[in-house]
Amino acid sequence: ETFDNYPITDNNVVWGLAEGPGRILWVGTESYGLIGFDMRKREMIYHSLSGLPEGNNAQEIPDTITEIINDRRNPSILWMTATTGLFRFDTKTHTFQRLFSTDELGQARLAGLSVLRMDRDSNIWMSSETGLYVIDPAGKTFGH
Repeated sequence: ETFDNYPITDNNVVWGLAEGPGRILWVGTESYGLIGFDMRKREMIYHSLSGLPEGNNAQEIPDTITEIINDRRNPSILWMTATTGLFRFDTKTHTFQRLFSTDELGQARLAGLSVLRMDRDSNIWMSSETGLYVIDPAGKTFGH
């Protein structure tokens, strides 16, 4: 078999992948944010992360996407964690919306996040260094 290597960033650290509409592979990277890769054309689509505010904590690495999942209800929506919180990304309008910041989540410590999943009721489940969390994105409620 042949394997193709597509250099994504200078450091090539990739944390998450999710396929979106139009055969676009969304790549969550360290320090370079979210990058779209058109699998048909084999081309990169870089996205500005102006919708992702930088953290005030010196230990946070701005523009790092640590996990990406598809929304079960709306295939054009991606959910992702960044070092600054939980975000919703609309692949049609290419806009970010922060649902919760790391400050609002308190002890959740999203920088230590290891898993992000959406259940059949569209709740988002996260595991972190401090436990298991569930978020209802419709009501923006958060539980531990």
